[in-house]
Amino acid sequence: MTEITEAIQRHSNIKFVPVKLPQKRAEVALTVGSVDFDFICLEWLKTLEVGPEYVISEPFFELKESFITLKKIVQLFPTRESLYNKYVGTIAGYFYFDDDTFIRTDFLDENHLILGLKHERFDVIILEQETAKHWAKVNDVDIGFAVLHSKGNFLMRIRKKHQGLLPLINQAIKQIKASGELQAILDKHNTEINIL
Repeated sequence: MTEITEAIQRHSNIKFVPVKLPQKRAEVALTVGSVDFDFICLEWLKTLEVGPEYVISEPFFELKESFITLKKIVQLFPTRESLYNKYVGTIAGYFYFDDDTFIRTDFLDENHLILGLKHERFDVIILEQETAKHWAKVNDVDIGFAVLHSKGNFLMRIRKKHQGLLPLINQAIKQIKASGELQAILDKHNTEINIL
């Protein structure tokens, strides 16, 4: 997200100060106002709404998040129902709208989640598809996409007190999309993501 944030900064003249936090702490920091924005997909949320204290940007691109297994057992999970009450590898602090249907096994980050799958700590994880492909390649893990978990637009979620900046941010998003800069960032990471 750093490259996307830097591109928005260049096109909007808004100064962003990056803050690296684990996801669980980042959510708390956004809630209490220690950070002013994050990136989100509304389909990750139970209510599909960010709440009255936030505004959202124009969409960047579409994300697909899947239940992922080792390729050798992907056929064991043909439906969402086949995952009910199963241990599922997740990221601590991430939103899962349906986490009442499975048993969360939280890991620190995507890399460790793929490693947990590789070492068969659990049979299934939830990850965004392109992220899963990246970490599977890095860690030499043969993965399979079992069932789609969510699909939606990737957005910037901004604290409402900064809603005056939203027109500049949205214009910057449109510019990086129209100029091909966003596509170049995605291509650099070998993704197959649809820009909206």
